[in-house]
Amino acid sequence: MKSPTTAFATTSVPASPASANSKLHEFTHYHGMLCSPTTASRCCDAFQGGTILFMPSSYTRDTFQNYEYSGKGVLTPLSYYLLVLLSLTGLSTLLKQTVFRMATEIPQDQQEEANAASLTSQYNEHLQVDDYILEHCKQHTNATSLQLKRRFEYQFRLVGLDVVMLHFQCDQNKLHLVEVFHLNNPFWKTCLMPVMDLAIWIRRNVLMRGTKKAKKTA
Repeated sequence: MKSPTTAFATTSVPASPASANSKLHEFTHYHGMLCSPTTASRCCDAFQGGTILFMPSSYTRDTFQNYEYSGKGVLTPLSYYLLVLLSLTGLSTLLKQTVFRMATEIPQDQQEEANAASLTSQYNEHLQVDDYILEHCKQHTNATSLQLKRRFEYQFRLVGLDVVMLHFQCDQNKLHLVEVFHLNNPFWKTCLMPVMDLAIWIRRNVLMRGTKKAKKTA
């Protein structure tokens, strides 16, 4: 029986993970906010049809859907690179100020039903995923089961940002992405939260509107 495939804890972008797992390798660079356009395109496509959430650690049951980016044409290489630039996370990685704490893929025969108790960061207790988030992912695809497939954790030291990224596989063969971030530095919190507000506005008024128009046309 295989053990979970775990990569590294380093401040530099790894040339390859500890395993030869190519998908883990691509997603590691993708979530590290410094990858090629080809990799960005493949990774964005992997989540099509699933739930996509980018949430601050202060999210609640009433607010978490403000941070949802599910829907065709919402998460694209263009929106990905805009986030890379505006959040300064790409610059953090470029300057070797990003700590790659964890990149783990769980073998299929070891995947278990996801639960909130096991979904708290090993490095920052503020980073956790509540049960109602998991239920939302299931409802999005009419799924009955949801397993944790991959887990990533980073610290973008340039902006004092801790992030956990979780991939969930459901029984409808859709891949869901749930990211939770916590800003440790009050100065950067003041600077970067408006970026999140802008992202929410763009999602509501540009991306989601375009998705609705595409559905009507179809």
